[in-house]
Amino acid sequence: MLFKKIEKILFLVFVFAIPFQTRIIFARWGFPFNEWLAGFVYATDILLLASVFLWFLRISLGTGRFFFSKADFFLIAFIFLAGLSVGNAELKGLAFFRLAKLLEFALLYFYVKANSGEMIKPPVLIKTIFYSGLAQALIAISQYLKQGSLGLKFLGESYLDLQISNVAVFFADGVKILRAYGTFPHTNVLAAWLLLACFAFYSLFFGSKWKNKFWPSFIFYPTILFGFFFTYSRTMIGLWFLVFLGLVFLGWFEKKATPIILLTIAVSIIFSLLCWPQVKARVHISPEEEAVTQRIFYNEIAGEMTQAKPWLGGGIGQFVANLKKSQKFYPNYFYQPVHNIYLLISSEVGILGLLTFLIFLMFRIKEILNDPSPRLRIKFGLLVFLGVFLVIGLLDHFLWTLQQGSLTLWLVLAVDSRWFA
Repeated sequence: MLFKKIEKILFLVFVFAIPFQTRIIFARWGFPFNEWLAGFVYATDILLLASVFLWFLRISLGTGRFFFSKADFFLIAFIFLAGLSVGNAELKGLAFFRLAKLLEFALLYFYVKANSGEMIKPPVLIKTIFYSGLAQALIAISQYLKQGSLGLKFLGESYLDLQISNVAVFFADGVKILRAYGTFPHTNVLAAWLLLACFAFYSLFFGSKWKNKFWPSFIFYPTILFGFFFTYSRTMIGLWFLVFLGLVFLGWFEKKATPIILLTIAVSIIFSLLCWPQVKARVHISPEEEAVTQRIFYNEIAGEMTQAKPWLGGGIGQFVANLKKSQKFYPNYFYQPVHNIYLLISSEVGILGLLTFLIFLMFRIKEILNDPSPRLRIKFGLLVFLGVFLVIGLLDHFLWTLQQGSLTLWLVLAVDSRWFA
């Protein structure tokens, strides 16, 4: 019983700490230092693996459970293909490291699926995500107001300054504006976590057990929204807006949705009035923007890599190494993964790997549709919840390449109807 309590606390601390970048660099493959050609041990690795160890101990004692669904067999097949792709890797050490990370993230997926409901109550887990998002939103708001970092290096906060290169900034009426990071490695990753925190709030509020008990959220939810908006992440905010429209539609049938809709509209109007020059600057998208042209270029390179080694790819974790080999004389920050996890998988693990991963996703969606919950609203919420993050994968790579993004993705892939009950 004591170990079970320790495991529960460890896992909830792990979930709350997902945004933290506290880490040790133990290997570098290439010079100068490149984020995508290095090996790390994060504090969250230790917390997760400690939780998994105690889970395996419970299984050995007959008090824990472990099971596979049809989707999971395709996940195992994908991991097997990723292992085979190591044979094609230019940097074998990096490939084995990325394979180990994939195994770790799969363990998180299996852990959440096996323990939600009994070991870990979904409302408790969702509240942990919500309050973690709240903490990040407070940090994000402070960073934006200061237009710089807060000195939270012990939590892995990036050094943020308007005068240094490779920091997410934009211009509004000729003034350089820093986008909020929280303790994440990039502002878009913060935006994804705060998007997840918004989903957590919607789930808690609409859950029948919480409708009269979660009133503090009417203070905390606007805080999260302001932090979310200060990321100025067009992709995340656009996807959130589509979800909000769905919430408005739901409000025609659910009276209790009305306060959330009115509160969200009020916060959005206040933010737009206070930050209209910045909003206007970010709404405008030019095809000549570096964010657009680089994505097109990386997509083309990924296609060429897949054609060169179509079946097993160039090796898991090898996209940047192969990019540096084929495209020389660019600045170091240019060498980064293709901003599409599906193209990244096909270039590194091959077409077989991509097809296997997509079949895994299809079976997960089928499991949601076949969920025993009789309420269509819950199934719809699950599909939207999962679909949003799968769409993010079409437009950025952090859900596959960065610690915080990957943990978020595999946590999301493990959800079921109990998260929305």
